[in-house]
Amino acid sequence: MDGSKFNYSDMLTLRPEWDLMTSVPRPKGAHLPHGLPLWNKKPLNSKLPLLAGPDGPVVFTRGKLGEKLWKSSPDSEFRLSDPYSREVRFDYEAAHDSHLRSWLRNPQTLQTLRLQDLITPGLRVKCSVDQYNLYRQFLYNLYSDALRREAARRENMMVEKMMLKKAYSEAEKDAARCKKFEDTNAKRLSNIKNIEVLQRQKLENCRKRLQRVVNRA
Repeated sequence: MDGSKFNYSDMLTLRPEWDLMTSVPRPKGAHLPHGLPLWNKKPLNSKLPLLAGPDGPVVFTRGKLGEKLWKSSPDSEFRLSDPYSREVRFDYEAAHDSHLRSWLRNPQTLQTLRLQDLITPGLRVKCSVDQYNLYRQFLYNLYSDALRREAARRENMMVEKMMLKKAYSEAEKDAARCKKFEDTNAKRLSNIKNIEVLQRQKLENCRKRLQRVVNRA
């Protein structure tokens, strides 16, 4: 095995610089289109402030009418850190009940909800800043879980790379031992051939001497 032609260790990085925040996107719903620019840059576990101002400019929404609100990722793990729901309260939201979707989107129901200013023109359900901050905490839990899964995936890849590097190193050592063994055997065979040549030469010399003795007689 020629290491100069294939240097496998160049392909392995044992501890790369991980930037999980940029590689793992934020969950859907974390972006507030009508908020201040800095709000979307704040960590999800930080609450948005309740600012005094005229009604209307800032509209908080968490999802569309008749769509499930508390949606977890299919590959997310079951959380055991908050058994009593102290971080996030999963309150029942009738406007986000998927079983009521057909009734909620009935023209008469939509007209009533619009008159009460409970939904946006895009059928997104309005909420208070407290409700939105609670929803941000839920999104933060989802995001943290995604970061943990990504870190675990990269850690497993790093372990696999280390194992591959070790296996490649052992393979190189085995190849070197085999080459040394072959060289030793080649030398032994060469010595045996030299001995056989010398023996044949001795036999030939003996035969010639015997022939000369016979010729003299």
